[in-house]
Amino acid sequence: MTGLKIIFGEHWFLFQFLPVALELISAFLIFRLLRQWGIRLAFLAPLAYLFSFTVLATSDYATGVQAAILFMLLGLTMHEEKKTFLSGFFFALGFLTKFYILPAFIGFLLVDTLRKQFKNVFRCMLGAFCASIIFWGPFWILSPGGVWQDNFIMHLNRPVGLSKYNVLSFFVSHEWLLLSLAFLGIYGVIRLKLKFPEIKIENWGVVFIFLFLSSFFAAFKDIYYMYLDSLIPFVVILAFLFISRLRASGKLVQKTALALILLIYSGFMLSSFIIYQQGFRFADRFLNANEIADYLRTLPENKKIYGAQDSASLLALLAERQLANNLIDTNTQVFASGTYDLEKTSEQLVSQGIYLIARVMDLPQYGIQDAGYEGYFSAEVFKKSCRRIKDFPSRSSGLDNKIAVYDCQKTGN
Repeated sequence: MTGLKIIFGEHWFLFQFLPVALELISAFLIFRLLRQWGIRLAFLAPLAYLFSFTVLATSDYATGVQAAILFMLLGLTMHEEKKTFLSGFFFALGFLTKFYILPAFIGFLLVDTLRKQFKNVFRCMLGAFCASIIFWGPFWILSPGGVWQDNFIMHLNRPVGLSKYNVLSFFVSHEWLLLSLAFLGIYGVIRLKLKFPEIKIENWGVVFIFLFLSSFFAAFKDIYYMYLDSLIPFVVILAFLFISRLRASGKLVQKTALALILLIYSGFMLSSFIIYQQGFRFADRFLNANEIADYLRTLPENKKIYGAQDSASLLALLAERQLANNLIDTNTQVFASGTYDLEKTSEQLVSQGIYLIARVMDLPQYGIQDAGYEGYFSAEVFKKSCRRIKDFPSRSSGLDNKIAVYDCQKTGN
């Protein structure tokens, strides 16, 4: 996103529109692929994609998954156009953006391997290797230990955050109709009973991508809802493969079923849109960021800012203050996995003096005060070295009800 600042300047709306723009391009690529494969109802696929609840709920903020999806679809598109080197190149950009795209690439390669298209496999892998060298290689040269720790060890060691059952249940409850059509599409591909060399990539390639991605999410211990956004393009494609077979049939029963499915799904999309608008559109909006930033500007400039990952970095930017030790990623999993030592980091921060920004639960009537910072700042150090100097209301959908600013420094400084 640093490069985009050259184009967007200080216009924050353009940065906020970025995930939407990426999803729009992905929707067009889905349409283009389906149209290339002779699916006459391909023009409906972008609507099914963009108005799925998952895309609606995850495209109003940038997480990287939107770029990863776009790169995967570009990889699939390049393969269809016989540009297998570029196919591997774009798939690599996908898994370099989000590592959970790697299983999708492996599944995709497996199709060509089973079809004995070894030249395609080699060219795809060569493209992926070149992308990795260009975009990942410099980091290995500068800090091989850091890359290994941050990209692998941290994710393997991080504890379970949200309940996987709750995340998957939420996904299925909002996408059950689209998922049902996709599984019917997979069944239709399997039922063709053609030999592998004769099966087109649009059938088995998409099936394997979907199955390998789904298997990874089922097996990995710590998943979040936004990860599942990467499944939706292939769910939509598989659903339309099934719908196209219904349309191609000359039987009245199947054509009636198609009309009924399209009618029901129209209502399903409308329902998803309403649920998003009423329950999720304004969730967790940081509407008083400018007010807090204005306050931070009034504080002495001898201390830098540190705090919650979802607020401290934005406030530092708005208030034109530096982040202490350049610690921008203060996700609690970074500390829980052992990538950063919580006690040591906290001691270092208070030794230089900081303004700690924390989303906290503050309910004195229940004996609860300043609760919620413990995942990224030591409770022991906090009690000895921090005092609250200002607080603001929080609109978070979580347990916190205040955004508090603390002055933290070594006792006696």
